[in-house]
Amino acid sequence: MAWKKPNHSTVLYIESRGSQGTTPLEVIRNTIAKILTELSVRGKLTGIKLMNNNGISAHKPITSASMVPLKWISASNYVDCLNDLADLTKEIRGQKPQIFKLIITTGSDEDISNTVKANAVDMAQEGIIVEVKRLQVRHSKRGILLPMIPCSIDGKYVQKEVQRCFTEAIVQSIENSSWSNPKKSGKLLKDLNILVDVGYPPMNFEKFKKGSKPNYNAQNKQIYSIEYNMEAEPLILLARPLFKILLHKTLGEKTSMLMVPNKNASTATMRRYRQILQTHLAMLECVSYIELIGIKNLDLELEVSFRNDDGMMETRMMSV
Repeated sequence: MAWKKPNHSTVLYIESRGSQGTTPLEVIRNTIAKILTELSVRGKLTGIKLMNNNGISAHKPITSASMVPLKWISASNYVDCLNDLADLTKEIRGQKPQIFKLIITTGSDEDISNTVKANAVDMAQEGIIVEVKRLQVRHSKRGILLPMIPCSIDGKYVQKEVQRCFTEAIVQSIENSSWSNPKKSGKLLKDLNILVDVGYPPMNFEKFKKGSKPNYNAQNKQIYSIEYNMEAEPLILLARPLFKILLHKTLGEKTSMLMVPNKNASTATMRRYRQILQTHLAMLECVSYIELIGIKNLDLELEVSFRNDDGMMETRMMSV
């Protein structure tokens, strides 16, 4: 009997701790079982299911904790583990617990977002962190940073402009190139979802000798980042040159597009990556900016007073 497609599909991000005396697969299996039980019993949700990774009909959805597979080769059809594969084959040893990061997709008759938030504290007390993934795709990557944009700029505006520029750049890049699979690119473009967020840049840890660490506002180290669907990465890389040009028109000519390097990146690549981030930090430490709201006449000159380097007040006529 064919199973009914659920009304709602939700991607969840999970962190679970495994202690000494357990195996990684036991931790993962128990975690999934607890989540299904919590959502169906405490959350009072009906029709909750654990969906397979790629929609293969042979892998039917899991509807109860007892149906979670015992072997990883079967469980991997339903669970994406962000840890290294080597971590799944080693027995957990030592006093320090091992953290497993998982991605699953649940199907349900109703939206479970509020239920997950309501039960998050109870799950955390059991050592399981569950949250609804902000970008609702299983395989996403926070692979692009946007240096030279002050983090105080409205995030909704940045999100809107980045989405628009990416869409325009991808469409024009496909038209101007010999893209091999226009049908697939059209589907990827239709399903293109990106998330623009502010946070600390990845892979930017630096060690300083005692007393040599520079003084700076930690908030200025934050940077706008773009998280996107991994399937759309070839299109994003194809459109990168045009995307930067379009982005300059609305977010400033100094705005650049910085790709986050892989873990195995060369020393020269990592050095250049950190140099750009240091330039971004220095710019935010030095820049002064204000936000004017409600001005419609862009040719209007305003009288602006500010304090100069000598501590004296100056007044100038400035064009908006």
